[in-house]
Amino acid sequence: MNRQGQEPSTKQARLKPTILRASQLTALVMTMAFAAVGFEPAPKGVYIQIDDTVTYQETTKTNVADVLATSDLTVETGSIILPGEQTNVQDGMYITISTPKTITLQIGATTSEIETTALTVEELITEQQIDVNKSKLQTLSPQDYVKEDTTIVFNETEIKEETIQESQPLGVEYKADDSLFEDEEQIVQDGIDQTIAKTFAVTYVNGEETTRSLLNETITTAGQPQIIAQGTKVRPVEPEPVVEPVQAETTSVATAPVAAPVVAPVTTNVGTFEMSGYSIEGSCGTGACYTASGYNIGSSPYYNHPQYGQIRIVAADPSVLPLGSIIDIAGFGRAIVLDTGGYIKGNRLDFLFATDAECFAWGRNNVSVTIVE
Repeated sequence: MNRQGQEPSTKQARLKPTILRASQLTALVMTMAFAAVGFEPAPKGVYIQIDDTVTYQETTKTNVADVLATSDLTVETGSIILPGEQTNVQDGMYITISTPKTITLQIGATTSEIETTALTVEELITEQQIDVNKSKLQTLSPQDYVKEDTTIVFNETEIKEETIQESQPLGVEYKADDSLFEDEEQIVQDGIDQTIAKTFAVTYVNGEETTRSLLNETITTAGQPQIIAQGTKVRPVEPEPVVEPVQAETTSVATAPVAAPVVAPVTTNVGTFEMSGYSIEGSCGTGACYTASGYNIGSSPYYNHPQYGQIRIVAADPSVLPLGSIIDIAGFGRAIVLDTGGYIKGNRLDFLFATDAECFAWGRNNVSVTIVE
């Protein structure tokens, strides 16, 4: 503004003379003088970095393009040059050249081969738009240089909520019943498994589950236990029949010796038993497995009897069928009582199968039992 507080006119501004300070005038005169006699400006020191290699040189060139054109360095086609080629050269300047490189990039479960001009891993993350909140860098660090044939790995972590339905049996309850004999049982209520919905927080790394933690569980179907009535009434004991001895007749007629006949074992029909099953697979697994009688089952459901050969093994109530009893089971053949069980009371048998599948296929059914000895 002039003294009257008004802007000078355009014409006045255009006619305003340029005034140089003494130092500026001196520099201008010296530059013109050097130019007149052929002197060049003082050289400037610059650092040229190609990927991870840095060299230093002095130059009198005025811009980046001229520096690179006169240097002994070969700049590969497609390289990124910073600062730009028309940038004026300053003393101590860094000129960075990032060449195209082929690398292997693994993000989660996806692996690809890409070409990049990123100088560092940090620049690669920006270039490839990698979500660092989801993908965690596993190899190198953000400040490391990207080199040819490098493999750079990012693990992808994802947490999902998953719900599964799980069935749970509620077991067996026993109730005393004085209307049944002591060796009798009766199913009063069938068991129903309850169903539980369980929700888990599941962590996946690169698509594979690594951890699972329970968040909550809810009963979706109410179940009920199996209820079995056990008899408490004492069964009356029937007197054993008296067998009169038979007196053999004597004769004076001489007879040839006769071989003793083979006597079949005397059998006694005991009656109907409820038979369930247990297995070597479910009870023993591998190795030694002993019954209540001390017999090692091993891996076979058969027992080698000196008289009857290979026969099956069962568990029974020793007050009904003592250990070592030989019995015939309708539909299964001959067996030996070598075991007992906490729930095997009264007219019940537990038949030894080889596998769990055979047990489940049989379930629990009534069979006719005859005592051999």
